[in-house]
Amino acid sequence: MQRNRVQIDGHLAKAPRRSKSPAGIPHCQFWLEHVSTQDEANMARQARLRIAVVASGDSLNHQTRELQMGSAVTVTGFLVSHMGRDGLAKTVLHAQHIELLN
Repeated sequence: MQRNRVQIDGHLAKAPRRSKSPAGIPHCQFWLEHVSTQDEANMARQARLRIAVVASGDSLNHQTRELQMGSAVTVTGFLVSHMGRDGLAKTVLHAQHIELLN
């Protein structure tokens, strides 16, 4: 089995957008911004990242109720490539667990 698992801390860069699929599945979408210092080749490197996050389903709907712009969270999930309307692929983190840190 191949692995695709990510865990990252960050802050919501924009207010979350909530919707429901035609099948009634709740979705919460937001942008997560991460800033940290990482060790690379024995040197400190500034790591900055902004990534789209999608949280789907009833259990994640409960985990996202308190989220708002600026909320600090840890998101655990997997990465998927989504094709945008402009024809460009973007990497999206599909959440499996969200922990509110503040």
